Amino acid sequence: MFKRIGRFVKPFVDFRPWLGTERISEDTKTISDAVKTLYDQQKIQSTPTAREDFSALCLRLGLSEHDVKKRQIFYLQTAIACFVCALLALAYAIIMLTHAHSFPAMLISFAIGALLAAVSFRYHFWWYQLKSRRLGTSVHDWFHYGLLGKEKKTHA
Repeated sequence: MFKRIGRFVKPFVDFRPWLGTERISEDTKTISDAVKTLYDQQKIQSTPTAREDFSALCLRLGLSEHDVKKRQIFYLQTAIACFVCALLALAYAIIMLTHAHSFPAMLISFAIGALLAAVSFRYHFWWYQLKSRRLGTSVHDWFHYGLLGKEKKTHA
């Protein structure tokens, strides 16, 4: 009985296109290829390369001292602007939670504030690298010498 119903319904109802099995298999292959490519890129980037010092980089890119100073000022101004906006977004998140009692608005404001803080960190880190004239500085160096302003100890 079910075979007869199946033979009658099958020409009108085709489940494979409805479920999108071909699209699902294509998407699965695309995702697996992307993961393989990402893994290969990580292997390439993790191999040690020759370090280039700051003056050689400026020479190779054709940057003058004026260009470096302009970029340094831009990075610092952008970092400060993003940090101020992050503080404003976080203050707005607190206001939304305490006065408006809107938890979704607080979450969105907090997420925006966190993103702006991350962008501020990135630009300030770049500013510190230009200021110290060293490429590849660590976050530890940035935090202690760039943000807190501690003096580097020189061994004489």
